[in-house]
Amino acid sequence: MVLGALSLFVSSSPELQVEREVIGRVVAEMPLTHGWEIGHTPRAGESTGTHLDQVVASDVYVLLLGHDFSAPMGAEVNRALLGGQKPLAYRMLCTYSPSALDAVRSLSMDWQVFPTPDQLHRLFRQDLLRALVQQATAFGLDMNELQGLLRTAQQQVELETGTGAHESRGEAGDSGVILGREVWEKGLA
Repeated sequence: MVLGALSLFVSSSPELQVEREVIGRVVAEMPLTHGWEIGHTPRAGESTGTHLDQVVASDVYVLLLGHDFSAPMGAEVNRALLGGQKPLAYRMLCTYSPSALDAVRSLSMDWQVFPTPDQLHRLFRQDLLRALVQQATAFGLDMNELQGLLRTAQQQVELETGTGAHESRGEAGDSGVILGREVWEKGLA
């Protein structure tokens, strides 16, 4: 865990690489001086380590459902719900496997459906802004950060949806750390 950083965990179907990158880009766009630590559902062959602990410790928990609902996702969702997390839940408009259909039916979530990565970008950006504003004090955000978030939310309302393409470039879809502006501006990184 990075000191002073906000944490986000994304449980996602294995095929949602582009969508994982969208989540990473939205987080990086937030006008905050705080850094971010982002965790993801381990891919096949990756070490699971302490990823379930990251789920419970996360400030923001995201559930991204695509064609399939894998066993690691099930463990993460169960841990999140038992830990009191309220997931930001998104499901891709697609044909679902039996396990994904069961997840849609059995998990009591306010699913938001997205047909394209651009739509996910818009939905997640709006939800993340709302979550950050609503919990600004709990997250230790200062007045300047809150005002920046409110300005960004206003700009979000004014933007047209569905513009720009989100193609995978392999840059923002993995677990990692996003340093706060104060770290890289002062050369502490």
